[in-house]
Amino acid sequence: MSKAEMLVKKNRGATATEYALMLVAILIICAAAFKSLGSKVSADASSAVGQL
Repeated sequence: MSKAEMLVKKNRGATATEYALMLVAILIICAAAFKSLGSKVSADASSAVGQL
């Protein structure tokens, strides 16, 4: 087996490091969404409670 074939075979599939990086990216996106939407959701919840 040539070195190129071994390199291709060795790099198949995602590694734990790649999964960890994807998880961190998703968490950052979620945190940014919660931060930007948090005050609006809080205001809407307070308004709904006030109407009850």
